[in-house]
Amino acid sequence: MRTKTLHVPVVVLAILVFALPGLAQQQKGDVELGINGSVTVPHSDPSTTTGEISGSLGKYISNNNEVGGAAIVFIEKDAQLVYLNPFFTHLIKTKNPKFYPFVGGNFGFILSHDGGTNTEYGGAGYAGIKYYLSQKFAFQLAYNFQYQHIAGASFQEQTFSVVTFGFTYLFGKHKR
Repeated sequence: MRTKTLHVPVVVLAILVFALPGLAQQQKGDVELGINGSVTVPHSDPSTTTGEISGSLGKYISNNNEVGGAAIVFIEKDAQLVYLNPFFTHLIKTKNPKFYPFVGGNFGFILSHDGGTNTEYGGAGYAGIKYYLSQKFAFQLAYNFQYQHIAGASFQEQTFSVVTFGFTYLFGKHKR
């Protein structure tokens, strides 16, 4: 009987996600709050696992175009890094009102502490998908190509790829 108990929440969630209309529209003036995270575990050395938590707040300056700011915190075994950045994101409208691919970019300042405190700069270009579970609540997944300026380092040492995942909540009035 335990397996039936586990299936009920899954079925209810599937009905809510796929049967209810999303009607998601990012309209001028809407405000969006986002929480994202990622974990990277290198197969060659799991002790160098890193994690990222980010929060963002943006405003739609026109339908499907958002500007805002984000704070990203990277946590490593012996170091911490805080990245403060403004961003721009453009959502691409599709025939499915719940599904929005997006592209964007950011630039910001990095405060790092790994035995000393350093201030540097960086930026990223990103692309992803946003899937609305309801009219205001969405799951998003994105690929980020990030650059962090490190004095004396090669370009390869200053760039990295990150896959992020998270949720957003849209505040605003929505016309049906």
